[in-house]
Amino acid sequence: MKSNVVFSLTVVVLLVLLSIGNCQEWVPYVPSSQSVNLKFWALDGIPYINVSIGFGDPCYEFDWGTVAREDYEIWVDSMIWDWTGGCIEIPITLSHTYPLPPLEEGNYTFTFMAWSVSVKSINFTAPDTKPPTIDILSPRNIIYYLLPKEPPIPIPLTFTVNETTPWIGYSLDRQENVTITGNTTLTDLSYGIHSVTVYANDTAGNMGSSETIYFAEAIDGDVNGDGVVNILDILLCAIHFGEILLPPMPIIVDLNHDGIVNILDILKIAVNFGKTY
Repeated sequence: MKSNVVFSLTVVVLLVLLSIGNCQEWVPYVPSSQSVNLKFWALDGIPYINVSIGFGDPCYEFDWGTVAREDYEIWVDSMIWDWTGGCIEIPITLSHTYPLPPLEEGNYTFTFMAWSVSVKSINFTAPDTKPPTIDILSPRNIIYYLLPKEPPIPIPLTFTVNETTPWIGYSLDRQENVTITGNTTLTDLSYGIHSVTVYANDTAGNMGSSETIYFAEAIDGDVNGDGVVNILDILLCAIHFGEILLPPMPIIVDLNHDGIVNILDILKIAVNFGKTY
């Protein structure tokens, strides 16, 4: 009788141990702050956070989560699972890099979380990555009409920049940049269509550019810029008849600046027919 009791207890113990041994599953895991390293950097204007975590063995699964932001607080809520079964104890470090959303210049806090538990935070300063905003006030996308025999006139180049810029320049007709210190005047212009773009570098090295402005100098009715108003101008206007013109389309065809080539433009050619520079 005693031996039967001992045998029964032995069986129960073995079943319990066997049951415990079979409890192998993935369970939620929250790393310690000491095992987590956070690093911030920016490359080509894009900010990044790298998270690296040290583990005693390689038996972990990850969902690194996605970046969330509210004002100057940025966080990631990850999900990490640990395998409860047997695993070779080989220390490893796993890491993940998060590209952050565009950030204004300022001080931020990034918090790494696991299963909604805050694990570790880092404070960092986001550099200025926004280029200067440049608005050209003059010239505009129009034709500057000249009198017959009148040479091309200088055109003021005036613009605004929204921040301090140690370097400013402009490109006329897509040529090399010309360095300037502020508003200037475009001289030595030829008859016909021109383009101008203003560039500026801010103190953080960000390059900004303005809208490209297309303008023209011509006598009223000289569509092709050959110095005489004749049948060739009517033909060129007819080619674009009915078109709605937007730069860099040939704005010189839209003689009355109403945005469309129509009979009113041909009438302006007729009124000036035969005129020359």
